[in-house]
Amino acid sequence: MRTRPTFELKRLRLALALLAICLLVSSYFCYAAYAYQQDQKRAETRILADIRAIQARQRVDSERRRIHREYSDKFIELEADGYFSEANKLDWVEQIETGARHLRIPLSKYELNEHTRMPLPVPVPAQGLGLYKTPLQLELTMLHEGDLLEMQRYLASSNLGLFSFESCELRRTRDKPSLHRLEAMLSAQCQINIYKFVFNDNSSAIGGDLAAGMPAPDV
Repeated sequence: MRTRPTFELKRLRLALALLAICLLVSSYFCYAAYAYQQDQKRAETRILADIRAIQARQRVDSERRRIHREYSDKFIELEADGYFSEANKLDWVEQIETGARHLRIPLSKYELNEHTRMPLPVPVPAQGLGLYKTPLQLELTMLHEGDLLEMQRYLASSNLGLFSFESCELRRTRDKPSLHRLEAMLSAQCQINIYKFVFNDNSSAIGGDLAAGMPAPDV
């Protein structure tokens, strides 16, 4: 009668041991499945992030292609007009003297000052784009105000880039015209600002000299 409880107890112990082993194995597989699921989620998150990054680059490339198609012809035209090259003092001196001879306007004085870096008038999404201003002092004598307008039109058609007549002070030099020969009736003292855009500009200080920059990119 005593051997049966002992046998039953052994069977119970064996069953409990098997149950414990099954629980351990099940726990291991549950943990492995959970860890695999977490790895898959992390991998999915990385893939989604990569997809979003690729989509963002595609949008940027698409926008660049759109801008290239829309503005490349205008850029080439402005580059040919001298907007993206360093202000050449010799070109300006030559065009002023040639224009004065062509229009028969006596020159009194002209002087080109040093160029300085200016802040961009509006924010642009372009790193390393520099804007430089070169002041030009111009003094000339004229028969009438139209001579000044003719000089302005002549310079504008000379592919010298972007410039503006900042100010002009006109003074009358004679009260009455000469009846025997053409003599100047007016004098003009003008300040012209010459502007140049520089790509890959190395200067960061506003008001500094023109730094070594790269030429305009090919389009």
